[in-house]
Amino acid sequence: MYEQDGGPAYHGICSFPLGLEDGRIHYGQLSSSSQHENNPADAGRLNIVPNIRVMEPGWSPIPEDPQPYFQVDFLEPTWISGVVTQGNDRMGGYLTKYRLAFASQSGLFTDFTANGKFDGPAKVFEVQMVGRTPVTRWLGRLVRAQYIRVIPVQFRHTFYLRVEVLGCRGDEQVTTSPPGVGKVTVQHCKPGHFVCHHSKECIPVSLLCDGQPNCKDYSDEISC
Repeated sequence: MYEQDGGPAYHGICSFPLGLEDGRIHYGQLSSSSQHENNPADAGRLNIVPNIRVMEPGWSPIPEDPQPYFQVDFLEPTWISGVVTQGNDRMGGYLTKYRLAFASQSGLFTDFTANGKFDGPAKVFEVQMVGRTPVTRWLGRLVRAQYIRVIPVQFRHTFYLRVEVLGCRGDEQVTTSPPGVGKVTVQHCKPGHFVCHHSKECIPVSLLCDGQPNCKDYSDEISC
């Protein structure tokens, strides 16, 4: 479906479009730091086509925005495995680098890091968003979050961005096998519960990322 960039072992199990393109994510779930008059966050959906032919498709921040971002609220904790970005056909402006930030229900955002550590350096994803060919960047690990921000790091002139987020919803926990095995197990708890990675306990989803380990293996506090 999308150009893939070294997808991890779990892609195909937890790598489904989460609803920007097909409208399952509604208008009120998309927001941004700023916007051009005709290019709000709701225009930042993958493959969207504007009603007016002369308009450029996609979200676009105002030039004066010191820290632009495009934000999605999934309304519940969601597993995220990758991001698809898409530009437009005009060569005047384009995005070349971006980073990601995630937040739980508390709304406190943390950068997605290259090494997976809370205080590690933010991972920068390189793209060349010239033309409308979608480009996928996999995270390399699963992140569970309610909010995601796509934060432009480097761009040329005015750019227009369209996005899809890949992952899986629901209360299923996806566990990757050791590197090279290429196998995934999907385990289930009752609705509203989380299965601990190694101890296999089921705990309420409300206890995820609350600062207190509720799993014996501390897995409910990973990627918070």
